[in-house]
Amino acid sequence: MGGRLRFILSGGAPLSSEVRNFMTVVFSTPIFEAYALTETSGILTCTAQWDVQSGHVGGVLPCLKL
Repeated sequence: MGGRLRFILSGGAPLSSEVRNFMTVVFSTPIFEAYALTETSGILTCTAQWDVQSGHVGGVLPCLKL
C-alpha cells in the first residue's frame, strides 16, 4: 500500500474478532466498521476511532435524526 493507507472502512455485517485483529496488525491502521442501507440512504452507523471492540458496527451518527 506504499505506507499511505490511513484507515480501512468495512461496510455491512460486523467483522469477526479474528479478522479485525489480523487486519489491524497486518495493515497497521484503524479499521472502521459501518452499516448503511445503500439502496435508500448513506451511512447510518460507524464505529468511533477510539472503539477497538469488535462484533458491532458502532452507533448512530450524530448528524442523523431518529
